[in-house]
Amino acid sequence: MTNTPLDYHIIIVGGGIAGLTLASLLAQSSLRIAIIDTGPLSHPLQLEHYDTRVSAINRASENIFRHLKIWKKIKQIRLSSYEKMIVTDTASQKKLEFDCADIGEPNLGHIIENQVMRALLEDYLHEHTERITLFPHFQISDVQIGPHQGQLENSNGKKLNFKLLIGADGKASWVRKKLGFSLTQKDYEHTALVATLKTQHPHNQIAYQYFLEAGPLAFLPLNDPHTCSLVWSSPPHQAQEHLALSKQAFETALTQAVHSDLGTVTLLSERHLFPLHYQHAQRYTQKRVALIGDAAHTLHPMAGLGLNLGLLDAACLAENLLAAHAQQRDLGLEKTLRRYERQQKTYNTLTLQTINFLKTFFCHTSPPTTLLKHLGLLAVNHASPIKNFLTRYALGLTGDLPNFAKLKSIQ
Repeated sequence: MTNTPLDYHIIIVGGGIAGLTLASLLAQSSLRIAIIDTGPLSHPLQLEHYDTRVSAINRASENIFRHLKIWKKIKQIRLSSYEKMIVTDTASQKKLEFDCADIGEPNLGHIIENQVMRALLEDYLHEHTERITLFPHFQISDVQIGPHQGQLENSNGKKLNFKLLIGADGKASWVRKKLGFSLTQKDYEHTALVATLKTQHPHNQIAYQYFLEAGPLAFLPLNDPHTCSLVWSSPPHQAQEHLALSKQAFETALTQAVHSDLGTVTLLSERHLFPLHYQHAQRYTQKRVALIGDAAHTLHPMAGLGLNLGLLDAACLAENLLAAHAQQRDLGLEKTLRRYERQQKTYNTLTLQTINFLKTFFCHTSPPTTLLKHLGLLAVNHASPIKNFLTRYALGLTGDLPNFAKLKSIQ
């Protein structure tokens, strides 16, 4: 007995935040959509502790969530806005301060636990099951791309047909590898240590970024005034050493490393390590396939822009697919996907190159570089137009943004 293939317009591989957002933006159309993931597609909230995985969500991403009517729900559960960011170069002892008041905004963004966004997006999709089918614990064994449609099959012989396959399956993307997308990559030679901390002094809705000799370290404010999320990037051997320290020794090492404005710190969670790599797909699309999010690009977390880029990918692709569907065009043709690739690859390339430059520049500690950093920070601090442009760009208020990311298009 053979399995009759199920037909979908779009199959999204990967149930992370970017993939779930794309599906949600398409959910009220007449498109038939499937989401598949090797793991579960339902993650109940666990609010007794903070999730150590958090993201700095900018205004463009906030607007996307407002379109989906889930922003109020996020606010009701747990988030923290931050109104200032203070960047300190410990070698030169110079500071650069970004303030939302300088650009007439209420804040510079929000720190949100990944579990909150993921759970609410999953809930949204479970409310739209008339058009969207979820396939948890689905292990793809093969994929074929034909002239008029594609087909994938799982290890149990279940077959799904599609017009367009979306790779939203993370930095180790199966879709990207299987379908031969070329990748530019570089090892940052950094590992991020993440944890949740209690601080002696209140954070006052300020995000702190310290550039140490070994790498950047950030305190991201959570909704409790004395609680922050830590992201400490350092060479792998040093990160392993930090992980191996006793709780008390780690707290002492962290407090001494930054001479923090927040005073002494206390660990509230386990410590977790994540290797950091730069990756950028040379193409985002080919016939019947598109990549979004970490499947297309990964960058250093020092600017907190990674998830925001993935959400913009989702919004831009959704906008283009809805337009193509309204015109009854084939969703999988390269000319249908070309505008998405052109728009997002241009925007993402500029962002990735800027972050790579800043990471390299601030991690150099030679006397000439320290002097340049001193002069550079001094110049930017006293050049309001430059500083305000950087602030608006990071907040997602400039650039060629999809309509879903613009406040004026929200009804």
